[in-house]
Amino acid sequence: MNDENTMIYYDDENYEIQEQNQRAEYHFEKCKELLFSGKYDEALFEIKKSIDLDGNYQQFYHLAIIYIIKKDYLSAVDALTNCVKLNENFLRAYHIMVICHIYLGDYKKTEENFIKVIECNEKIFKDNDKLIDFENKIENYIKNIYFNDNFDRKEKIIILKLIFYIHQILSVCKVDFDSDINLYFSHYTKLDMLKKLFDKDKPSKFRLNNAIYMNDPEEGKILKKILLNNSSKINFKNFFNTNIENYTYLACFCPYHKVNKYENKSDELPMWVHYGEDCKGINIILDKLFFKNRELYKIQYIDVENFNIYESNKNLIKELKLLENVKNEEIIRLIKKFEKEEIIKDNLKKILKVLQKNDIVENKNEVFKRLVNTLLTHISYLFKDSDYEYENEYRIINFEPYENVLLTDSIIPRLCIEFNNVTKENCYGVIVGPKGNFDDIYAYLKYVGIGNIIKSNINYK
Repeated sequence: MNDENTMIYYDDENYEIQEQNQRAEYHFEKCKELLFSGKYDEALFEIKKSIDLDGNYQQFYHLAIIYIIKKDYLSAVDALTNCVKLNENFLRAYHIMVICHIYLGDYKKTEENFIKVIECNEKIFKDNDKLIDFENKIENYIKNIYFNDNFDRKEKIIILKLIFYIHQILSVCKVDFDSDINLYFSHYTKLDMLKKLFDKDKPSKFRLNNAIYMNDPEEGKILKKILLNNSSKINFKNFFNTNIENYTYLACFCPYHKVNKYENKSDELPMWVHYGEDCKGINIILDKLFFKNRELYKIQYIDVENFNIYESNKNLIKELKLLENVKNEEIIRLIKKFEKEEIIKDNLKKILKVLQKNDIVENKNEVFKRLVNTLLTHISYLFKDSDYEYENEYRIINFEPYENVLLTDSIIPRLCIEFNNVTKENCYGVIVGPKGNFDDIYAYLKYVGIGNIIKSNINYK
């Protein structure tokens, strides 16, 4: 015990540092708690406070994760750069930078960070370590090839390049719901799906069917034809020899646009005949919240015999932009179409170059070839023959193993998958087919709480 003549000395500087570190740790823990709860703006506020007090590499890493969730990939890269400055051996940061640079479209930086990871011997991921959900499941592919003994260094770089170019095509085809608040999508379906989609007491289910049941016999094969037609050095004829289509599940949609009549495909006879149970079915109109956390892609229609990936649209785009009536709705649509096609062609050229340069077809590594096939399947179902262009189709595309598959109640059971969805809350309305029993369907839909039910305007017996 100190007597009153004893002097006690405080190290003010160390005390302040200790207090500052404790405050920084408090804000960091608060950030992680908010991040786990999905409160990303609040988490961002807390992590910035923590970094201002004591910026260590873990804090910058979590800052990057928040930016990625908010899809601010440039800010994420800045945070990760600060992270590796403080700990250059923190390999997870380099992995996340690989993903960010893919989204930013910078292949050079993508490969640079990828090589930093594969050249180390340290295992940076635990089994089933998910980290963060990136779009298109790219993160899983990359994570699984870093230290995979089935691939040599050259094969790993080839896979990375294909992932990069495939992602650029997916990004161009993906619907940006923030760009048009008037955009809705419709889904033609059979009458026997009515109760599954709209049940008063049970959660609604939305079905995706296996790709083998699509009505187009060339479904999933157009990409192969494009590569065959544009390659003189390599024969891809037997390359796409996998059963990957057995794992591909699709749900198809058409635009329903309240303003742009050109985009509206929600009440057309060919669509009712092919997809609406020969006009006896229904067409449900869905708002953009239905597609939350799911990617929707615009189908690209190709005149296969005349499609040359080496022909550029750049001059045509310039000419269209110089027209006096450039603000005309149709011209704007054409410019956007050709600009997207230019990006798709450019990346298809790069994919073809990678396949040709590395003689993929002759590669003896069957595991490697199977993975290349699987990667290409991610864009195979984005292309259809131009004969189907009148459909103006959009798609959700999922890949599922057999253990996640359901079977229909038909005589020959069909493969499908289903996801729970609040269809009623996201349903803008329902159109009953030209030959549908309107009164009975109307009565049931009103009973389950659906409004805006109309009969098709098409006269058809």
